[in-house]
Amino acid sequence: MADADIWITATEYRRLALTINSGSVGSITGVGMALRSNPNDVPDPTGTGMGEFIAVTLDPAGPDIVALIGPKAGQIVPATPGDYQVFVLIRTLTEDIIRRPSVLTVLGMP
Repeated sequence: MADADIWITATEYRRLALTINSGSVGSITGVGMALRSNPNDVPDPTGTGMGEFIAVTLDPAGPDIVALIGPKAGQIVPATPGDYQVFVLIRTLTEDIIRRPSVLTVLGMP
């Protein structure tokens, strides 16, 4: 997902292309996403499930991370308009890889 905009009332799928630097797509056991207003507030992947990340979908054909963002049954629902750092978690059996690949701008009412 390159830097993107979404209306606060919209619900849309967003895709983020993955680059596999080592291993294979098959070694990924889960992917997650988290939004933060502060780029220095890195989400914690430990704890229950994926920690502060929300589990989203891995499309191995891309490979892409796919997330439904917004208030209508979205996996991630931004609380207020503003700029959010998009952090992703790529989990394997031996690694929790965290990346901040883009900014999502949530716009106010259309």
